[in-house]
Amino acid sequence: MNPKGPLWFVPVLLFGLFTFLSLNWHSHAPKFNYHSEIWADRAGYHVYLPATINYGFDASNFPKGLDKKTGYGFSVDSIPARIFTKYTCGVALLRLPFYLIGDLFRSEPSIEPAGFTELDHAMVDVAASFYGAAGITLLWILLRRRYGRRPATLASFGMLAGTNLLYYIVADPGMSHVYSFFLFALFLFLLARVSAHGWTVGCAMMLGATAGLTILVRPTNLVFLPIGAFLMLGTWQSAKTRARAFTQPAFLLPALVSGAAILVPQMLYWYYLYGVPVAWSYGSEGFTQWASPHFIPFWFAPYNGLFTYAPLLLVVLLISLPAMFKKKVEALTAWTAFIVVSYMSAAWFSWTFGCGFGARNIVEYTTILAFPIAVTVQSAGRSRWVIIGAIILCSAYTLKLMYSYDSCWFGTTWDWPMFSRILLGPFK
Repeated sequence: MNPKGPLWFVPVLLFGLFTFLSLNWHSHAPKFNYHSEIWADRAGYHVYLPATINYGFDASNFPKGLDKKTGYGFSVDSIPARIFTKYTCGVALLRLPFYLIGDLFRSEPSIEPAGFTELDHAMVDVAASFYGAAGITLLWILLRRRYGRRPATLASFGMLAGTNLLYYIVADPGMSHVYSFFLFALFLFLLARVSAHGWTVGCAMMLGATAGLTILVRPTNLVFLPIGAFLMLGTWQSAKTRARAFTQPAFLLPALVSGAAILVPQMLYWYYLYGVPVAWSYGSEGFTQWASPHFIPFWFAPYNGLFTYAPLLLVVLLISLPAMFKKKVEALTAWTAFIVVSYMSAAWFSWTFGCGFGARNIVEYTTILAFPIAVTVQSAGRSRWVIIGAIILCSAYTLKLMYSYDSCWFGTTWDWPMFSRILLGPFK
C-alpha cells in the first residue's frame, strides 16, 4: 500500500471502527460471565499476563476464588503453588503491549484484582481490534498485488462480513482466532515478499518467528504453514524452484533458530508446571473421533455449523471447484485447508468447541479462502456482479445472525426452531 495514496488511513479507520464496535458490544453486559472478554477459555489465554507481571507466578499471591470467578479457564492450586492453564501463551505474547499500557493506567486501588479490572477487559477489545485491522490490511495488500484493487476489496470485505471473522474481532475478542488470522496473513505477506524480492537473514528470522508464534497461539495452526507456503509459491512451474530457495541452509537455519526462540517461554512454563519442557496440557481432551468424524453437524448443524452461520464459505468452495480440478493453486489450497481443518475439527472430542458463533476454528483460514473469491472476481467479467451479489447477501445474513446471537447455543444440535428465532428475531 502506498502510504502517500488515499487509502493509507484505512487501517486506522478499521482499528477505530472495530474498537468502537467491540467496546460498545461489551458495555451492555456485566463482567465475569460467559459474555465477558476474560472468561473460561479467554481467561486461560489471558492469565499468563497478570500471573507474570502482577503476581510473580505465585499462586499464593492470587486473590482467592479468582479462577472460579473467571469461569475456570485456569486454576490456582495452593499445594503446590501453581497456576495452571492448558492453553499456550501465544495470545498473551501478542497482547502484552496492550496489557502493559493498561497496567500503566489502571487505577489503584481497584475493586477488581489487577489484571481483571474493567480496563483490562477493555484492553482485550483494543488488542483484538488492532490485530484484526492489521490482518485485514495485510490480506488486502496481498490480494491487491495479485489480482488488483477491486477483487482485493471485495474478497477482503467478504471474509470480514460474510464469515465469523468480524464476530471474533468484535464480540469475542478474548479468543485466539483473530490473533491466528493476523499471523496467517503476516506469514503469507512475508512469503510473498521473499518470493518477489529474494530472502535476507532478517526476513528469514521474521518468517521463522511468525511461524513459531503461529504455532504458539494454537498448536493446530501447524497445518496451515505448509498450505500457506504452497499458496505463495506461485505456479506449478515455479513452485519447485521457489521451494528449493526456502530450504537452503542459509535461509532455513535463521528461520528455525528464531522460530525455536519464540517457543522458549512456553517450554519454561511447561517445565514450571510439569518438570518437562514439552507436555500435553489438555488431559483427556483430544482427537478421539478420527474413525467417525462428525462432518455433517460440523458443516450444517444450527449448533455452530460452519455453513449454517457463514454460507459465503460454501459459495467460495463451490465456485472454486472447477478450478480445483484444473489444479489451480488458489482452489487447491482452499479445498485442502477446508478438508484438513474440517477433519481435525470433526474428530475433536467436542466438535462444537463449546460456546461460539459458527465453526470458530475456520476463522483464521479466511486468509486462504479469500484468494478464490479474488481470482474469480478478477476473471469473471460482467458476471462478477453475481459474485458481488452473493457476497452482499451472505454478509447481510451472517451480520444479522451475529447481532441477534447470545454468544452461546442453548438448544440441541439440530434445533432449527431456535435457530429460526435467532435469524428472524430482533437484534439483541
